[in-house]
Amino acid sequence: MHDDDHHVPSPAPAGLERNASRARADATLDGAVCPACRTPIVVGGLVAHCPFCAAAHHDRCYALANGCAHPDCDHIPPPRRPNQRAGPTTNGLAIAALVVGIAAPLACLPAGAIALPLGLRALRQIDADRTQGGRGLAIAGIVLGSVSCLAILFMVVVGVAAFLTR
Repeated sequence: MHDDDHHVPSPAPAGLERNASRARADATLDGAVCPACRTPIVVGGLVAHCPFCAAAHHDRCYALANGCAHPDCDHIPPPRRPNQRAGPTTNGLAIAALVVGIAAPLACLPAGAIALPLGLRALRQIDADRTQGGRGLAIAGIVLGSVSCLAILFMVVVGVAAFLTR
């Protein structure tokens, strides 16, 4: 038995609901096989019929396939490439700037001086290449690096002042 025969599936992607006719499977579909998942369609389960070839699919399978999955249908959606990314990639230097910016004050190291140029370079790369994301990470790395540098500078000034006033 298919999972979708026991619960109401989530809504189909936008626009899909006007294309496919949806109903409960009746006795005429008993023994029919869903072309998407290759499992039997059970009487009473939710089905979607392709408006072009009338092939019956499990409702959820039709939604996941973004349309008909029948091999003879002329309106099969193009397959998704497995390595196709949905959105922009995050800039690696922006991630590094944030990590170094966080680690610098925790470790009391002058690593904030490294987070600053990393974040600035990441911002330049992000501005030059609009397919990259991570602007907020780069800015956070710059801010944390700056705070770390200022804190270390303050500690050095206080230490020198304390030494000179002895």
